[in-house]
Amino acid sequence: MSGKKEQVRSNATPVRGYRLRAKHGRQARVLQRANRQVTLMAAAVIIAFFAAIILQALLT
Repeated sequence: MSGKKEQVRSNATPVRGYRLRAKHGRQARVLQRANRQVTLMAAAVIIAFFAAIILQALLT
């Protein structure tokens, strides 16, 4: 009986480690997507700012 309990414990540990790694991988992907969105938003704001300056210069 004690041999079976030891096997169950040793089998449960790698599964937990795998789940933690999978969650960490998902968080990293989410952060990459968030960083991509932040850079796109910043680029859009900069482009809009320059477009407004150019339009103002052309209209005045």
